[in-house]
Amino acid sequence: MRFWADDSDFYSDTEQGTPDVFVFGGLIVSTEEEQQIAKAFRCIKGKYGHERAPVKWNLKDMEHYYGDSDKSKSIYEQMRRKTSDWRADVFDMLASTKAVLLVTAIEAYSDDKGLVLSHRDALARQAFANALMRFALHVDEHKPVHAEMVIDWPASNDRKPFNDEYHSAYRYGKNCDGQEYTAGKLHELPMADAVFFSTTRHSCMLQLADLVVGSTRDFMKACLTGAAYGPGFQMVKKVRERYRGAPGRVMSRGMNVSTGNKEFRKKLTDAVFHDIWDKPRP
Repeated sequence: MRFWADDSDFYSDTEQGTPDVFVFGGLIVSTEEEQQIAKAFRCIKGKYGHERAPVKWNLKDMEHYYGDSDKSKSIYEQMRRKTSDWRADVFDMLASTKAVLLVTAIEAYSDDKGLVLSHRDALARQAFANALMRFALHVDEHKPVHAEMVIDWPASNDRKPFNDEYHSAYRYGKNCDGQEYTAGKLHELPMADAVFFSTTRHSCMLQLADLVVGSTRDFMKACLTGAAYGPGFQMVKKVRERYRGAPGRVMSRGMNVSTGNKEFRKKLTDAVFHDIWDKPRP
């Protein structure tokens, strides 16, 4: 079993000038199904451009990886023009699998830009810890032979927050702030003794993780800021049954917001149950 994961962030208030909501998550897949999912994903990309074309939720982030040749530029333009089509195919494919989606978020509490910046690493680590805690519970529940986590290489090249948190959880069963893991010490579970890193450019599974996180992040941002729903909402709706704990326990297990963020959590909970699952509003 592997948890392919990525981190992201967004602005709850563009005037603040720095991202203040930190998101971490991706998809958990069994060893048996992983190659089937990867193959299906490559086939979808091949349909619209090239099966090895690097993609992300925001395709502009990958443009420079396509190269300067006319053929490479043509492939990128095809993928860009058909973004909504291949996204829909990818999420329809994920909806038909047994993959488990898990995305967590934490919001900074300060309006002070400097304070948010100084706590950025800690907040990103806490979002990671929230996801790791739930992955550990998933492992404990399903008892695979082996479980590991693969994360996209951090943009800042700083792996320390992730390594420190994983080490603390593995050895002591606590996060770096002293909060105990419900699943206990990771070394008592069939989990790898370290977290692994790779690159979205080369890994199609990390590209899928980015798409899951990107769509969920956009949906979460719309909930928090009151903006109109965009394509993220439509993609989340396609794969709603794949989120861990769906539907009844999805907010504690698969689409989690730090419990201290009461307003954010309420807005997201209302949107999940009344918009994603189409339940009548009171």
